[in-house]
Amino acid sequence: MKENKEKRIEDTFKFYFDFEDVSLQIEKLNNHFDKSHQLGDCLENGTVERVHSASEKAIAVFEQVFIDVTKEITLLIYEFPEPNAFNAPNSFLHSQINNITDSIKISKKKFDIFLIKVPIKNINYKEILKTIVNTEMGFNPSTDQIVYFLDFETDNAFVMYDDRFCLTKSTTNLSF
Repeated sequence: MKENKEKRIEDTFKFYFDFEDVSLQIEKLNNHFDKSHQLGDCLENGTVERVHSASEKAIAVFEQVFIDVTKEITLLIYEFPEPNAFNAPNSFLHSQINNITDSIKISKKKFDIFLIKVPIKNINYKEILKTIVNTEMGFNPSTDQIVYFLDFETDNAFVMYDDRFCLTKSTTNLSF
């Protein structure tokens, strides 16, 4: 069973990783998501209120997509060289992930791709999502990495770009 799952991960991503242009990879990946969730509402940009609201909504959506925190998922991380556009250190994101089951690093010309298998309970996802919101708001900690949370057994998935929205694919009905 494990061999089939690993093969599926490899087969699923091989096509995307052939592209050297990260925007093409992300565009193709995002076609698999079926719902967009608005996060920031009409709150003013750059405010603590917007950061709090967007973070709380993102966490609530994430927890509806991934209910069983003991379940192992795959993180797909796009990481760009430092200094990046937001002067955010790449090390922060990695410090939020513990007891990794397996990981692969794929180096491209202008970015790296990490595939990390880890149980959800070993991911400080609340802090990661808040950090994603912080980035464009000018707060710290911040991150310039793109993080996909993927469950290959259920086909559930989550990605958050900033304080405005996140994308999901879920086999359960979400209340958002």
